[in-house]
Order: sequence, then structure tokens, then C-alpha cells
Amino acid sequence: MASYFGTNTGFSGLTDNYLYLEVEDTDTIYNTDVTISQLKQRGIPEKLYEDHEILTDISQNKQSCLNNLKNNINPEPNSSLPVTVYDLLSLYPELSICKQLVDSASYKNELTTNRYTTFFAFTNQNADVASLWLKKFTVSPGKTTTGYQREFLKAHTTSFTLDPILLKGKINDIFTRSEGNDIRINGKYNPMYLYTNSKEFNGFSYNPPLLKINIIGFLACDNGVMYIIDRPIYPEIII
Repeated sequence: MASYFGTNTGFSGLTDNYLYLEVEDTDTIYNTDVTISQLKQRGIPEKLYEDHEILTDISQNKQSCLNNLKNNINPEPNSSLPVTVYDLLSLYPELSICKQLVDSASYKNELTTNRYTTFFAFTNQNADVASLWLKKFTVSPGKTTTGYQREFLKAHTTSFTLDPILLKGKINDIFTRSEGNDIRINGKYNPMYLYTNSKEFNGFSYNPPLLKINIIGFLACDNGVMYIIDRPIYPEIII
């Protein structure tokens, strides 16, 4: 009987050598009731497991199978370029208004080149919240300075990768890139959600001054992660 020493299926192979085991007539073939004695009675050579040509053939067939698996399971990638947070943002039509703001504020570079980034991207459904906030800082009809746009987006961004596993089962205060604007994430619930310290929202005052925002998706990429939230974060900013 011949058996492989090591494996190159689930893990990388340890060795290509074979381990030869002496068998007796009463031994059975693995996972069957057939004994070596029965094989001999049917004309199977007694020293089959020592036949060099048969072992060579087994080795060649093994390598052929491995090559086929490699080609089928690990095809050549279409591109070696890294996937960034900005790329993820661009993938979903439901986030198009958020992406428009990123482009308008020249904020793409923040979501592309920074190595560790967490970005909270809001859906189109409640995107008017962003417009209401930005209208407070218009310098002319329909014109908001880039500085305020960028500050609004900074309130949706952290300078570290925020993996959900770090948030599970506890409440965390997360500091954003906008000074003084932190967010509180409640990881004790599934799905988890976040709060922002917003005293005013759509012209109404809230007591306590916390606005609940639901996390509805999470995606990871080469330079960080992106959370999808159901409404924008409403920051308090004086610049």
C-alpha cells in the first residue's frame, strides 16, 4: 500500500516523498471490507505497492489533477490594481448622491490614497439631509464652499480601519476626521447602528440630542472599509 506523506490540498504540501507500509494478508483496503488476501486471489500482484512504475504513474496523475484545479479555482486576475473605498462607492447607484458630493468636494483622494480608511456612505433615500446642512453655508444661491463640503465628508470618515468584529457586543465612541464630531456605535444589537450628537435635524430639536442612524451594509477593500448607512451624519461644525 502506498500513501502520501503530507498534503497539498487544503494546505501547501509538506513533501513529495512516499511512505511505504508493509501489509499483511488480513489487512483491508481503506474504507472497504476487501482484504489483501482477496486481492491476491483475484490476481492482483502481491507487491503492487512496491512497483516503481505504478507509483510514478500515480504521481503524474496527481500533478495533472492539481494543475487542473489551479486553473479552475485560481484563474488569472483581470487586474492587479487595488480596490479602494472610492471604487466601492462608485459601484452602487444607491450611493450616487454621496459620490457626487465626494467628487464635488475633491474628496476622492481621501478615499483612494489613504492606507487606513473607514467611510460611512449614505444612501440616496435621505440624501436631502446633506443638502439641508450644506445650505446653511452657501456663499451664493446653489453654491457651497468646498471647505464645508469636505468638512461634512470628514464627519463620515475615520483615519483607521473599523472592523465590525471590534464593535460587536459593546458601545464605542468613534472619532472622525472632523474635529469635535464623534459618532457612537451600538454593537449590542444586530444589525448594529450609530448615533450622532445632533441637537437639530430638519428644523426640529431632539432630546436627548442623539440621532439614530442605521447601518445597512459593510464592505471591505484594499485601503479600508465602507459602511452603508440609511441617512447622512449631521455634524456640528464651525470653520
